[in-house]
Amino acid sequence: MFSTRTILRHLFEGLLVESLLVLTGGLGVSLGAAAQTTGSVPSMTLDQAVSYALSHNPSLAAARAQVAQSQEARRAPVDRWLPKLGASAQLFAATVNNTSAVVLNTSPSLAIPRLGATTYGSGLTIDNGASWRPYASSFVGVGVNQQIFDFGLTAAQIASADATLLAERHELTQSLLDTKLIATISFLAVQVAHQVVTAATSAVQRAAAQRDQATALVNGQLRSRIFLDRAQAELSRLRVAAMRADEGLVVAQSNLAVALGFDQLRLDALGALPSAGPAPSLDSALGDALANDPNLKSLAARIEAQRQAANAIADLTHPAIFLTGTVSLRSGGAPSGGETPELGGYLPETPNWDVGLVANWSFFDPVIFAQSRAAHAQESVLRSNLKSAKQTLISVVQEIWEGCTEAQRALPELQTAFEAAQQNYDQANVRFGQGLGTSVEIADAETLLTDAQVQLAEGQFGLARARAQLERVMAGGL
Repeated sequence: MFSTRTILRHLFEGLLVESLLVLTGGLGVSLGAAAQTTGSVPSMTLDQAVSYALSHNPSLAAARAQVAQSQEARRAPVDRWLPKLGASAQLFAATVNNTSAVVLNTSPSLAIPRLGATTYGSGLTIDNGASWRPYASSFVGVGVNQQIFDFGLTAAQIASADATLLAERHELTQSLLDTKLIATISFLAVQVAHQVVTAATSAVQRAAAQRDQATALVNGQLRSRIFLDRAQAELSRLRVAAMRADEGLVVAQSNLAVALGFDQLRLDALGALPSAGPAPSLDSALGDALANDPNLKSLAARIEAQRQAANAIADLTHPAIFLTGTVSLRSGGAPSGGETPELGGYLPETPNWDVGLVANWSFFDPVIFAQSRAAHAQESVLRSNLKSAKQTLISVVQEIWEGCTEAQRALPELQTAFEAAQQNYDQANVRFGQGLGTSVEIADAETLLTDAQVQLAEGQFGLARARAQLERVMAGGL
């Protein structure tokens, strides 16, 4: 399980947005090719993509399985209050010198009193009470053992298991939020890839028109050959960049399919980049993050689980009271003052029963004391980790909030730059068509317009990504 800082830092620096670097390294593909690519790839809306990721992303399966495992583990201390039943059947051939039967107490849920077979007399004594002759002993019985009171041991174990289960559920929530963020950023990367492709399409079309105009001017001997060569070189450059942009779109679609756990190689994003409203204040973002962050909640639950586990270890030195009962049939083949058992003790035939209340108390155990101190020391380590995680979260929230507000402030400037570049190109294009402008002038205007269009798309993507990250650190959206 990744920490909040690892997830957010990795995403903030460009997780699943490497395709954008490919896209901005070059521009364009024709509209026909873009439409063909989109038409051959399945597509989803953002809500559909997030919902699909939360249901199909393979990384969530482990988190859900961990919660299920913790639920099962919680049953162990709870079931300490259930009665324990046991049975045993025994058959021995052994020497007998101080009792008429041999029985082993092998089951923790079956407490067998040592005596209870046939009556033992004095006729067996040989050589001062020692005899090497073997006799048969048989036993069959069932017993029950019920815990009555353990002075807090089971309660501490249950509390530790409950806290562990709560921590696992918070970590599942963290995985869900991380998966949603990765799916959202991957979706946004595909959307901005389409915007860059659109910008590239316009650039290629404009360059082709300029090349045609240059051809007409050169053929009409109104311009020299170098005029046409420059236009052709610009068109070829944009066509090469178009192939890179097309490759970037494919990479972005592949990343989206992987992020969602989609069963095909590529997935397209349906719809435009979402418009972002005003960001919350920094105080509001910090307050929500500290109150809702599942990583902090998980660490707090782990601390409680460790505290209760340490208490449970210490409680092993407390008394434990059990109710025990046994019903059995026994027989011993050794000579005794009573009746001789049939089949020489091989058939258990003497009935016995017992009911008892047992109190065990291991009141001094240095090993248990040492283990309890070590467990409490681990609790102190977890508390330090929680303090560090809070400081890290505050730093991450501030960084993401600053990035969000910066992206929001930059967007109007990028829009203005795009509009100015569009007007500049229109003027340069008119001059070029009238034979007044140079090839350098129209090429510069083309580059300025294309860069402004791509930077606007990047700015819109950056703002949408920052808002998604801010929502993640505030633990919202689920």
